[in-house]
Amino acid sequence: MLEYMFLELGFGFRVALKEIFAIMPLDIYGVKQLYLDYLRQERLYRATKGRKGRSLILLNNGTAFVSSLTTDELNKKVREEKWIKRGLEESGT
Repeated sequence: MLEYMFLELGFGFRVALKEIFAIMPLDIYGVKQLYLDYLRQERLYRATKGRKGRSLILLNNGTAFVSSLTTDELNKKVREEKWIKRGLEESGT
């Protein structure tokens, strides 16, 4: 069931939960450097629609997304998706 669960990054961008490797705040120097590396290597997608990026989401396939949502907001969404998954599994759906 987890393969069908997605994390909403904002503005219609979604990522499969099973593909997420890490979610990091973009206001830390080391994370900014990582962001610049992904940008230079053209493996970065912006899910911000021109707004300030607040989180960097790394995927298992070597690409990354920038989201205007904070890491706390994204983590809350992950927890909600996992609760939904658990409820579906318990109901047998």
